[in-house]
Amino acid sequence: MDIREEKSSEMIIPVEGIEADRDPENHKKDIPLPEEKSDTANREAEYLDQLQRLKAEFDNYRKRIEKEKEEYFSLAKGKVIRNLLPVMDDLERMVQYSKGKSDHLATGIGLVFQKMRSIFNCEGLEEIAPISKPFDPAFHEAIGIVQSGPDKDGLVVEECERGYLLDGRLLRPSKVRVGTGQPASDEKPAQEQ
Repeated sequence: MDIREEKSSEMIIPVEGIEADRDPENHKKDIPLPEEKSDTANREAEYLDQLQRLKAEFDNYRKRIEKEKEEYFSLAKGKVIRNLLPVMDDLERMVQYSKGKSDHLATGIGLVFQKMRSIFNCEGLEEIAPISKPFDPAFHEAIGIVQSGPDKDGLVVEECERGYLLDGRLLRPSKVRVGTGQPASDEKPAQEQ
């Protein structure tokens, strides 16, 4: 057998589907009509729109969950710090009481207080400084009034318990005494003649 004959016989081997592709009637069936093209384009646009909306909804969901998680941790941190504030108040009173003493216990208490204050500050705790500022019920809790001059009327003149903000939100209000320019109740105002 000649090599040419083998090659020619290989070429003649019918392959299924080739004849179908050559048939012009089959090509007409595969080519979409203009109406079908617009329907397909509309469906594609609709699917793309749905996909984009779904992606946007998922992004919003992810951001909302992240924000809720941060708020949850912030509230939990606030609860722990609020429970530790009385301990910090006691340490501060001990430091005030032991001022001027040179024993090691007083020094150790002062160091523990400074370290605790530093840790709280790193966590976002801020002290409210109310002295000589107008009384603000959003940040101060009035526990009494103090007779003072007219220049201190409505101002905080004494802080009984320190107040704190945590990450810009009120954690504990300052307990304060507010000055009043009015005379004491047993004094009589001078009458003008």
